[in-house]
Amino acid sequence: MLLPMRSPLFRHGRRVLLIALAAMGIALLWSGNHRVALPPTDGEGFESPPATAPVDADRLAHGRIRVGTYNIDGGRGIDGHQDLQRIANVIAGCDLVALNEVHGTFCGNQSCDLGRLLKLPYLFAPVERRWWHDDFGNGALCALPIEHWQRFPLSTARAQSNRNVVLLRTRLGARIINVLITHIEKGPDHSQQMDEVTALFSSLSEPSLLLGDLNTQPDDAIAGPLQRIPGAVDVINSKLPLDGLGHIDWIFTRGMRCTAAGRTPMGASDHPFFWAEFELP
Repeated sequence: MLLPMRSPLFRHGRRVLLIALAAMGIALLWSGNHRVALPPTDGEGFESPPATAPVDADRLAHGRIRVGTYNIDGGRGIDGHQDLQRIANVIAGCDLVALNEVHGTFCGNQSCDLGRLLKLPYLFAPVERRWWHDDFGNGALCALPIEHWQRFPLSTARAQSNRNVVLLRTRLGARIINVLITHIEKGPDHSQQMDEVTALFSSLSEPSLLLGDLNTQPDDAIAGPLQRIPGAVDVINSKLPLDGLGHIDWIFTRGMRCTAAGRTPMGASDHPFFWAEFELP
């Protein structure tokens, strides 16, 4: 028997249904917006685009490598427009690039998109899942063979955001280069994350590199232990005339000699791009 639309029982049933639908909608929104930190993982090699760009064979044959570090801010430039082609134009010519603030989607991620634009093998190292996909994290592009990579979470429960560190083992000729890539938070976990990254970089076999956004200015006391690691070279501060400009993106090396370095100003991102060339002993 159908209830009359104006009957109290019908109105009560409709209210119950609307409340149930609203509750389901709120639960769905909470579930999608909730950030879920990702556990450690590792792998052998990077994903490769359909075609791989030729590397600078002469540079690599002489034991030299060009690396860069770039916080790409999801590809959004200081003009507010998102354009990964501009990011690709800035980092073109590097053998290895560390990427921070890389975004993921249901269909892929920006490391993959940049790898396809530059025809370079790529890695997306997300720190969290949100809206039912790997949403945000670090990445890398590398023209050299990758022997192995590992992703470690850095953040504690008190952190304002999820962070990780990526350890790559790449090969240049007969030598293995250990590479750390990270993006440290500004909030309560900052000191602890800096300590962990400093200890990890200090423990790596040479030659090694540390690349990424440390959210730390050169004159911050917290940067001191990293700058004082025996044999470590703070490339940006020692090789570039910054004319008093601060920076929070860093390149460190141990066991490699820096032969050149440069900086591309903000534009394609709200961070500058830093690069350096190294040669092995």
